[in-house]
Formats: sequence, C-alpha cells, structure tokens
Amino acid sequence: MRFWKQILTTKKTRRELMLYVLVGVLGTGVDFGSFYLALQADTPVIVAQWVSAFLGFTHNHVWQHYGVFDHNQQFPKTYGFSLFIAIISISISGPALLLLHAFILNIWICKVLVAGTTFVVLFWIRKRWVFTHSDHI
Repeated sequence: MRFWKQILTTKKTRRELMLYVLVGVLGTGVDFGSFYLALQADTPVIVAQWVSAFLGFTHNHVWQHYGVFDHNQQFPKTYGFSLFIAIISISISGPALLLLHAFILNIWICKVLVAGTTFVVLFWIRKRWVFTHSDHI
C-alpha cells in the first residue's frame, strides 16, 4: 500500500510512472510489431511471444535506465538483473498467452491482457529492486 501512496504523493515517482508509461507504449509497439511480423512468418505463437517480448524488454530497459528512473546503478548491473526478471516474465507470458487463448479466441486480446499485467508488475519490481540508489556501486 505504501508504494501506491508514494505514487499519489511524490512528484518524482509520478514523473517516473508517466515516463515509464510513455516508454512502455513505445515498447509495446516494438513488442506487438515484432509479434505480428513473427506470426506472418509462420512462427509458432509461443516463440513469437518470447522473441517479441525480449525485443520489447530490451527497448524499454535502455530507456528506463537512461531516462526514466532516478538511480545510480551501472547499466550492466541493471540490465543483468532486469534480464533475469524478464526471462522469468517472458517464460511465464508464453504459457499464459496460450492458456488465455484457449478461452479467448482473439489472440490480440490475450496479448493485451498478458502485456498489461506484466507492465504493472514489472514497474513495481524495477522501482523497488532494480533502479535504486546504492552506496555500493
């Protein structure tokens, strides 16, 4: 609950959230665009999901590291930790997409639901554990 209160009361956190959303929208374009292209190339849905999510992740992480979050961490450290988190997230997103698709026939609605859930969870994780201030850089 403290996290959500911080969003409502702290200007810096609101700014980070707004920039995170903007970067996320652009990253969604990368993710969905590459997903579409992969499907057009007859790539299996789960592989298309994993590849497109990884491309979207890399796009977003670069922007988050250099422009969104206020932190003092080195890029290799944040990228490595974020990549670890993303691999878990991407690994879960493929089966989640297939599971949703068993109940919702439109693959794009499933994609939006999976991407939206991931978006919210990853903002919280990155804000709390990845992009932090540390005396031990």
